[in-house]
Amino acid sequence: MTAGLLFWLMVGSGVVTALSATAAAVFNGFARHELEEYCDRRNRKELFGQIIDDHEKFALGAETLRIIATAFALCAAIGWFIGNQDVSQVSFSGWISVVGLIVIVLLLIASWIPFAILQICAPQFIFHTWKGWWLVSFLVWPMMVGSQFVRELVQRATGQPEEEEDEEEALEDEIRSIVSEGERDGLLEADERDMIEGVIELDEKEVGSIMTPRSQVDMLDVDSEWDRMLAFVVECARTRIPVFDQRQDNVVGVLYTKDLLKETLKSDSKRKPLSKLIRDPIFVPDSKMLDEMLEQFRN
Repeated sequence: MTAGLLFWLMVGSGVVTALSATAAAVFNGFARHELEEYCDRRNRKELFGQIIDDHEKFALGAETLRIIATAFALCAAIGWFIGNQDVSQVSFSGWISVVGLIVIVLLLIASWIPFAILQICAPQFIFHTWKGWWLVSFLVWPMMVGSQFVRELVQRATGQPEEEEDEEEALEDEIRSIVSEGERDGLLEADERDMIEGVIELDEKEVGSIMTPRSQVDMLDVDSEWDRMLAFVVECARTRIPVFDQRQDNVVGVLYTKDLLKETLKSDSKRKPLSKLIRDPIFVPDSKMLDEMLEQFRN
């Protein structure tokens, strides 16, 4: 093989490596909401669903092609270098320069360019090139079979059960990525991020994990006199206050402070006692999940 042919093989393989490395990075790390918005603007809403269904296959196909192209590029580069240089005459510093150049080129085509495309224009790249990566994944599928074989082998060796793709978990990951981007761009504060994280984790935590310790709960005795009760309500500044009878474990109701307003307009003799103002409490087990509790509150 001539030196000129080796040179162009090296260049062509480098270009293919850059494209396939970019595709692998983009299909593994793109933001779903950005791609969906881009497809909507292009009046191709149905395309979003197709890409979501097959993006893992496209990523694996692109990664397979990247490895093949990288191997061709390195072999061609070595052949071209040996054909144009007397290896025995190359100094140590010369070899260091060659290795450094190869490292920089590989970083450029396999890391820097893919990262830039992923951060700047991932939806556009996917939208305009996905058919090509569908073809690539079809052509290299015999080599992709090995990936599935190794995956099943490792899964059996570790005793991990087969897991179906969890769309809810994928959505939560997408929301977390959006929140992280918003915090980095200064659009969200840390406490807002914590609040969103808390909402996402409602189905993972029990009611007992967020309950206020009894020692910190503001509570009223059902036999409290009007002046003492009013002073307590003003002092604690809460809209709802648990009411107990004799001991704090015996909660008999909840006082809504707004229910006191009309009573303040009445004379002392006509005011209702606290036992007549309280509403029925809701009792729940500590093990109840937070999302179930929220749904009960909404109902």
